[in-house]
Amino acid sequence: MISAGLLITDGNRFLAELPLHQTPGEHHYDLPKGHVEEFDMDMKDTAFREAYEETGYNFDIYKDRAYPLSLNPIDYIKGKQIMLYRLDLKPEEMPDINYYKCNSYFKDKKTGRDVPEVIDYEYKPLSEIRLWLFNGYSRSFDAINIF
Repeated sequence: MISAGLLITDGNRFLAELPLHQTPGEHHYDLPKGHVEEFDMDMKDTAFREAYEETGYNFDIYKDRAYPLSLNPIDYIKGKQIMLYRLDLKPEEMPDINYYKCNSYFKDKKTGRDVPEVIDYEYKPLSEIRLWLFNGYSRSFDAINIF
């Protein structure tokens, strides 16, 4: 299974998402990402679609500035690979953190109610990316050797 994700950064900080059922803290955050739904679907398009669904912000106006962090998908967690793209924005282009609102919902197994996939957003120091993101990203970051 392959996912595509977007590292949104101004070079000093990056957008970190707090998924449902996580509490703020080290190794509890994620990047906007999701499964590549069709074999021939463009992975960059998937990364941007997921960023829109999970943040409510349309980053497509910057799509030409995003670049892959590897030539091919890399191992992420057992049975999964990820294709990561980095989107470098100017500090003034980073949306206000309060703008973000998740538009991606799923049924809660306990209540049967629709719940958002992401419950909070923070800008974290890019130099601390390994500290804040789920541990599974460390394997990916080692493979691309940039963090």
